[in-house]
Amino acid sequence: MKAKLLIIFLIIAVVVTGSVFYLKNYYFYSTTRAEKIEDTQVTIDQTLGLISENREKFQTYEGKVISSERLPLMPDTTKTEKLILHFWASWCDPCINEIPELLTYLKLHGDEIKAGSLKIVLVSVDYELGAIEKFLKSFPDLNAAVYLQLWDPEGYLQKSFNIDRLPATIMVHKNPIDDKGKLVERYMAVVNWKQMR
Repeated sequence: MKAKLLIIFLIIAVVVTGSVFYLKNYYFYSTTRAEKIEDTQVTIDQTLGLISENREKFQTYEGKVISSERLPLMPDTTKTEKLILHFWASWCDPCINEIPELLTYLKLHGDEIKAGSLKIVLVSVDYELGAIEKFLKSFPDLNAAVYLQLWDPEGYLQKSFNIDRLPATIMVHKNPIDDKGKLVERYMAVVNWKQMR
């Protein structure tokens, strides 16, 4: 009898401890706003070149190979003032919470996106294609033709940009954004898209 009670107590302790850690992490990621982290001086062309040169590592959200025709962002970046890479996953609760604000931001900047001055790359790091398909039923606008959608199942871009948590957003600017010549902003958490220009 004592052994059964001890086992039940241990199971309850493990469940409670696991729940506390999960909720603590969930609370942290869902309430922490994006932290700007300094980055190297990568340019828009270098960033898009990295994607183009390694396109065999990625697939579309439909599971198709990324062909040169599927990379509409690549040919002309002369008008591009800003490139946004947004990393997300369907299992990431903060990502899910951020998506509506991101989509609102993208709609507000639709003219810039169509003109080519703002380019968007949406990178899913989901483990399974089915999870993306299910997710897109809730957020079909993520699959709009004006954005480049990449499924990066092996986390190649995530590793290339040293992304260690989700959601993450990298903004690469054509012109320096400060007096030190900084071109890149990295946000490692939920971005407040309402405050972004």
